[in-house]
Amino acid sequence: MVAVFQNHTEAFEASLSIGTNITFTWFFSDINQEYSQHSSTELVSLKNHSFTKVGVFLVSVTGTNQYGSLSKNLSVIVQSQYLKDLSFNLPLNANKFYQVNEPVHFLVSFFTATREDTLLQIDFGDGNKKMFILDANHTSHTSDCQAPVLLRKDYGDGCYLQGEVCYTYSIPGNFKPHVTAKNNISSVKATMDLELIVYEEIKSSVILSNIFIPKYKNTTFFLKSPILSKSHPIRWVIRTNEQIVLNTTASSYLQHSFQDIGQHNVSATFHTLQQDQETVQKIIFVKERITSVTLQPVSNYFLETGQSVTFYAHTSVSTPVNFYWNIGGKTYSLQKNFTSSQSHVFKNAGEFHVSVSTYNEVSNVTATLAQRIVVQEPIKLLELLTDEVVSVNVPVLLCVQVMSGSDFNLLWNLGNSLQNYELVKKNGSYACIEHIFKTVGSVNISVVAFNYISNITESWEVLVEEPLTYFSIDILRPTLIGIPIMFVMRTTDVFKKLPHLTYQWDFSNNVSVKTAWPLISLDFPTPGWFRVVVTAYNKVNTTKLRRDFRVNERNSHEVWIENPTYVSVGEEVTLRLNGLKRTGSEDAVIKYSDGITETVKQNVPFR
Repeated sequence: MVAVFQNHTEAFEASLSIGTNITFTWFFSDINQEYSQHSSTELVSLKNHSFTKVGVFLVSVTGTNQYGSLSKNLSVIVQSQYLKDLSFNLPLNANKFYQVNEPVHFLVSFFTATREDTLLQIDFGDGNKKMFILDANHTSHTSDCQAPVLLRKDYGDGCYLQGEVCYTYSIPGNFKPHVTAKNNISSVKATMDLELIVYEEIKSSVILSNIFIPKYKNTTFFLKSPILSKSHPIRWVIRTNEQIVLNTTASSYLQHSFQDIGQHNVSATFHTLQQDQETVQKIIFVKERITSVTLQPVSNYFLETGQSVTFYAHTSVSTPVNFYWNIGGKTYSLQKNFTSSQSHVFKNAGEFHVSVSTYNEVSNVTATLAQRIVVQEPIKLLELLTDEVVSVNVPVLLCVQVMSGSDFNLLWNLGNSLQNYELVKKNGSYACIEHIFKTVGSVNISVVAFNYISNITESWEVLVEEPLTYFSIDILRPTLIGIPIMFVMRTTDVFKKLPHLTYQWDFSNNVSVKTAWPLISLDFPTPGWFRVVVTAYNKVNTTKLRRDFRVNERNSHEVWIENPTYVSVGEEVTLRLNGLKRTGSEDAVIKYSDGITETVKQNVPFR
C-alpha cells in the first residue's frame, strides 16, 4: 500500500524478468478504465496517472503474451493536500483571566496530509504576530514565554497535527487571537471562541468576564478586589430588562448560562476587609452563536473568462453578522447583515474555490462551495494538419492544432464512427492520433475541439489510394501499320481501373497521351521500331514502365477486326471484319476466346 496526493501525477512502473511480445494492461479503479501497452522487446511498462478523488483505490497491471499472463495489485491511499478542521483555543479548564506578564498557553490542531511546507501564523490580538514553520526542528524547550514560542508539536491519530504555543501579554485588554494554517495548496483560519481577558494589578474592585457572551454557554464571572474579605460569601445578582433572573450567593467565581440574547447587568455585593459592604457591576451582551452558514450553489459552475457571478449566503442566526468573502483568492470587505451577496468577475482561466466566513462577537463559521468554479477561455482556432491523400492499410498520423488558453477535448470521427477522446493541456497544442484506413476512396473526417464553454468543428476530405504494385505493358493486337494497336498496362493477373490513377503514355514518335484508363489505342502509319514509356501515378505513388516494339508492313491479304478500345461487362459490341478480298464469295470464320464460333461475310458488321 502506498499513499499519494490528490491531483498529483504519479508514475507507476511494472516489470517482468523474462518474456517477449508483452502486452501490459493497466487498470485504475478510481476511473474504472484500462490502458494497454504492447512491446516486442521491452520488459518494463511505465504509466502516469493522476487521482482526482480522495480515498483508497486499486491499481492493477497484467503482463500477457502467447504463453500466459501475470498480474499484480497495489492499493493506493489518495489524500487531499487541503488543510482543514483547524482548532484554536486554550487548554481544557484553563483560566480565561490572565494578569499582565502571566504566560498564556494556546492549543492548535488541524488536519494536514503533508508534514512539509506547512506554516502556522498566530495573531495574538495585541499587535503581535508570529509565524512558525512546522518542520521537524521548529520547537522550543524554553520556559520563557515572553516572546511567542512553539513549545511542542506532534501528530496524533491520522494526520492531525497538534501544537502548543506560549505567549505573554505585556498590556492589559480584551483580546481575540486568531490563527492561520497554510501550505502551497490551501489555507484555513480559526479564531478563539471568547475574548481573552488580560488585566493589570487590581487596585479597585472589578468583575472580570468577557463583554460578549454566547447564548446558552456556561460563562465564568470573577470578582477581583484588593479589599475582598474571603470570610463572607458574595451576593451575585443578574438582571435582564430590569428583571432579576439570578440572585444567589457564591464565591468570587460565578458560572451562569444565559437563555436570552441582549444586554444584561451583573452585580456582585461583598464584604470588605473593613467589614463594609461594596457592590460592583458589569454590563455584558449575550449574542447568538453562529452554528452554520449556507453558501447557495450557483446555476453554472463552468464560466467563460470575463463572466460575472453573484454568490449568496445566509446564516443560522436571527441577528446581523459580518460576512467575509474569499472568491478565487480575492477577498471582499465585511458586510454586516442577515444575508449576504457578492458579485465577482473571473478574469483569468483556472479552477477557483469560493468561501464565505461569518462571525459575530462570540462565534465564526466558514462555508466553502462544494464544487470549484471552472473558468475557461473559448477555443479560438482549430487547424487541420493532415495530408489530403493517404495510402490504404498504412498507418497515418491525423493531426490538429488547437489554440486555447484552457484544457480541451478532441472528438474524432474518421468516417466509420470511430471516436477518440484526448485531453490536451497546453495552449497552442498539437494533437495527433494514428489511424489505418481499410478501404480505398474518399473519406470525410471531422474533429470537434471542445471544453465546458465552447466548441469548434472542422472537417475535411481524405483521399485513400492504393499503393502501386507490379505492372506490365501488354500489346493486344498485331503491330501492323494502318491497324490500331492496343497497349494495356495491367498487373500480373488483373486488368482493372484503379481509382484516382492517371496514366501518361509517351511514344517515341512524339505522341503523348494522358488517360484515366490503363489502355490506349494508337495507329502507326510507318513501320519501324518504337518505344512507349507509361507513367502511372496518383497522389501517393508513381511507377514508370518502358517497352520497345516493332510495327511491320501489312500484307494485302491480311485481315483484321475493328472493335472499340474498351467495353463494359455485359455490353453489346459491334465488330467489323476488314481485309477480305472483295470477290463476294469468301466467308470468314470468327472464333471467340469464350468458345463461340461465327461465320460472317466480308465487310459485314457482326455482334
